[in-house]
Amino acid sequence: MLKARKIVFSALAMAMMVSSAVAQSTDEVLGKYYDAIGGVDAWTNLTSMKASGTLDVMGMVNGPFTIVQKRPAMARIEITVQGMDIVQAFDGETAWQIMPMMGVTEPTRADPETAQQIIEQADLDGPLVGWQEDGYTVDFEGVETMDGAETTKLKITSKDGLVTYYYLDGEYLPVKMVSVRSVQGLDTELTTSLGDYQAVNGMMFPFFIEIDTPMGAQQLTFDSIEVNIPVDESIFSMSSGG
Repeated sequence: MLKARKIVFSALAMAMMVSSAVAQSTDEVLGKYYDAIGGVDAWTNLTSMKASGTLDVMGMVNGPFTIVQKRPAMARIEITVQGMDIVQAFDGETAWQIMPMMGVTEPTRADPETAQQIIEQADLDGPLVGWQEDGYTVDFEGVETMDGAETTKLKITSKDGLVTYYYLDGEYLPVKMVSVRSVQGLDTELTTSLGDYQAVNGMMFPFFIEIDTPMGAQQLTFDSIEVNIPVDESIFSMSSGG
């Protein structure tokens, strides 16, 4: 009986040591990530961002886009494709859109699925900055080979249970994100690749993003990114008329 208890205590001690090592590794990885992106202070002091560039869909359709974000949680995305202006926005309470290709030419509330995607765009500094305050959990999941290169893997779970995996390169910059989201009512794996990192006011931003979706690959190539600029909050409101 005594021997059995010793075995149990040894197992518990080992489990506690493993748990402590994982937690320490998670903190260490996050620290290196924060250093790589320009520091937590720079990102928490970020008040607004405006990015512009070109969207390419499967190499067949392309057009200019603009993304504007402002704290605490506002975003507006404009894309011009085949002469049509597409708008998606979130004012902190309501997610709405204008989708002329679907016959929606006036500002209309987005459906829950689309609204979730728009709201995620309003997170100015991403889930890893202030993750505890925002209700996320972050777990270090070891090292994994991705596209022939060794990456550090993090599992990020939102308070709603949505999971996203981040893969960080040797400099601890995100190069790939994998998540499962509802697309047209079906759980679908979405893979986002990031590259061409450039410094803007000391913070690192990817100037190239590719999103692999069931409808095909979408590529965003950024021409410019501006931060901490004045932004008129009316552009996020559905009552503005788009």
